[in-house]
Order: sequence, then C-alpha cells, then structure tokens
Amino acid sequence: MKKLISATLAATLALSLAACGSSASSTEAASTESTAASTEAADVYAPKVVQATMGAVARVRMHYVNLPAFLDKVSDEVPVYGTFLDGDNLYARSLRFEDRGILVMGNEGRGISEEVAARVTHRLLIPPYPAGGTGAESLNVGAATAILCAEMRRSLM
Repeated sequence: MKKLISATLAATLALSLAACGSSASSTEAASTESTAASTEAADVYAPKVVQATMGAVARVRMHYVNLPAFLDKVSDEVPVYGTFLDGDNLYARSLRFEDRGILVMGNEGRGISEEVAARVTHRLLIPPYPAGGTGAESLNVGAATAILCAEMRRSLM
C-alpha cells in the first residue's frame, strides 16, 4: 500500500474538538504520513479529540505550524489541494492525485483563510447531491476530510 506524502491542514481559526479528531482519523485511514494544523486549531491532545481520533493521535504525526509560512516552504512541484464553494467538482473531472501533496481543510464557519487560499494550487468542490440540487452549503470538516482522503486513496489504487 502506497504511503501518501501529504498533510491535512486545518487552515483557519479553531476547529471543533470532534472535527479535529475525526479529521485525524480520516488522514490515518488514507495513509498520510503527518498532519499539519494551524496554531489556532484545536489541541489534538484534548481528551475529546483523543477520543474522536480512535487512536490515530498515537499513529499520525501532528505538527502545529504557521500555515502560510509552511506552504511557502513547499516545493512548487508539490500540489496543494483545498476545498472551496467555487472549486472544480471533485467528481466531474478526471482528478488524479499524485502520491504526494497537501490537502488544506478549512474551518467549518470561515473556510480557508485568504492568506492560505492564495497558496492553494488545486481548488476543489465537494458538490451537493443530486447534481444541481440544493444540499447543504458546506460539510462538517471531518466529513469533508474523509471524502477527500477517500478520493485520494482511490485515485492511487
């Protein structure tokens, strides 16, 4: 099984404790090597987060970083994926994730900050169902992380 060289990033202000935990669990399931979170994100060692990770907190390396500075240090050859309401439909194009990359996930209320969004090279949209329907405007960040991690893994099989 290929290891993704990717990091799931919590992009803007604090993630909820449960969303932080479920995101960590999803990144482990996708075989990511590490998770980088904004310094404003929820504390991964908070009891509620540890419980929500289902043990992933012990197996996935977590780093708290200044996200814009972190992304500035990333090679131009490494794709940076992010979710946006004006992004490309995840399912309407032949999306081929590379075996390395960074997946940026935003705060549920505020999304990805403008400062971090400027560094995203691939803007994606998880569309509502049915197509053209009026579903929820956005997903819980934990659910969105799970969907994107699953798509990344599927494209590498």
